[in-house]
Amino acid sequence: MKGNTTPMLIIIGEFDMEPFTEAITKETFLTWYPNAEMAVCRNAGHYPQQEAPVYVATVINRFLQKQL
Repeated sequence: MKGNTTPMLIIIGEFDMEPFTEAITKETFLTWYPNAEMAVCRNAGHYPQQEAPVYVATVINRFLQKQL
């Protein structure tokens, strides 16, 4: 896994629990995957796709557009 150069999008909720916090994600996924991006969904917990579906869909669409 470590060093995988495949573009990756990580969406986390602002109020998610450990080990899915913003700080831990920066220390792990963003160091392991050089082409990873993180988006923080404000006012969401562990299920941002259910708590803020329009935001999540927008972030995914923008990420995919950059990959074309």
